[in-house]
Amino acid sequence: MRKYFIVLFIITLFSPLKLWAAELYFESNSSQIQVGDVVVVNLFVNSKGDDINAIEGTLTNSGNLQLKDVRDGGSIVSFWVSKPLVNNEPTHFFSGIIPGGYQGTEGLIITASFEVMHSGQASVNIENLQVLKNDGLGTGTVSLAIPWVSKVVEGLGKPKTVDVIIDNILPEKFTPTVSRSVDLFNNQWFVVFSTQDKNSGIDHYEVCEGDFDCEQASSPYLLKNQKLNKDIIIKAVDKKGNERVAIIVASNISNNYQKIALFVIIMLILVGGFVIYKKYHVKRL
Repeated sequence: MRKYFIVLFIITLFSPLKLWAAELYFESNSSQIQVGDVVVVNLFVNSKGDDINAIEGTLTNSGNLQLKDVRDGGSIVSFWVSKPLVNNEPTHFFSGIIPGGYQGTEGLIITASFEVMHSGQASVNIENLQVLKNDGLGTGTVSLAIPWVSKVVEGLGKPKTVDVIIDNILPEKFTPTVSRSVDLFNNQWFVVFSTQDKNSGIDHYEVCEGDFDCEQASSPYLLKNQKLNKDIIIKAVDKKGNERVAIIVASNISNNYQKIALFVIIMLILVGGFVIYKKYHVKRL
């Protein structure tokens, strides 16, 4: 959790302190379901008129549902600390950040697709819910999750499937940032990155450093090349294979920190000169 709040501090904006409670709820176009159907369920948040910037919880489903896909296209969450994993388990942890905060009644978090495996009552819910205020402090409040429930019936005809998404649009442009912190990666250089894809959703990121092989990565990512003397390439790949590339030029990194170092040196010289002047001036008096 310490790493989570450090990341939250780095990439979020601050707003005035408020007291509030948020509500998470599900919506689906399927009023009736049968065995073999693929049901699409959208998870929304209603901030109840207040400002939120982080959501964490566990997506749970009944035993007769199997999670097949999770998309974040159009989500208000643009930075995932942990996305829900698609597997055969009935629980799927997630944790995401909303830089700048969100205030509204229909904030889409994720779109989940479930296959109906057998009869009975089907349900989807959120457990261990935590919603944080956009106050820069990571303050949690009491929040509510309303489950989605539907009865599996028979004789509805051919099972429903999910429409194929046509997506030829690249993920949105983004600007990765190189930084370091005494509280993260032992004060070694890392890169922070995040973007969105409004259609099929982000599938994964890849980081390429100089002569090192490209590898799938999540943010924040500890850089292998701590000298920062090679370009850093970040690829955002959506679920249809479209790539958006962002490049951090090595000369820009070094120039930025050279400017910072020069500023520090100048300030030290000015402070030192002032101290010497005061000391000399006092002696003359």
